[in-house]
Amino acid sequence: MGSFHVIAPPRRQPKPQLRWRKRKRPSGLAGFRAESGGSELRYGSAKVGQASWSASDRKWYWVAGWDLRDRVPHHNSVWDKTTLCDTEAQAKWDCEAYVRDHLKIKPAASPRPGSADAEGRGRG
Repeated sequence: MGSFHVIAPPRRQPKPQLRWRKRKRPSGLAGFRAESGGSELRYGSAKVGQASWSASDRKWYWVAGWDLRDRVPHHNSVWDKTTLCDTEAQAKWDCEAYVRDHLKIKPAASPRPGSADAEGRGRG
């Protein structure tokens, strides 16, 4: 009897996911006063945002629109001092919401850290 080959259907590439990656804290004198190295937001292999500490403002800020500038317009929250955040979690949430909006990805299910909803006080 002759042999035959089974052709498997092509494997679908997994859809890129948004994920945060912690950046290393600077070493040496640069890291002496640094609060943290911050975090990078990645979509697949592309860097699309970051959350960082502003030593001059003593607050957290976020920047979006790195590798996918054609889909995510560049934005730096330091430009508007009212958008600076008290915690890294808040800055990461704001950055991710901005990126999700421009990439047309479903919004995050959890409320913004530090908001009334996150504290359980948002509902009457």
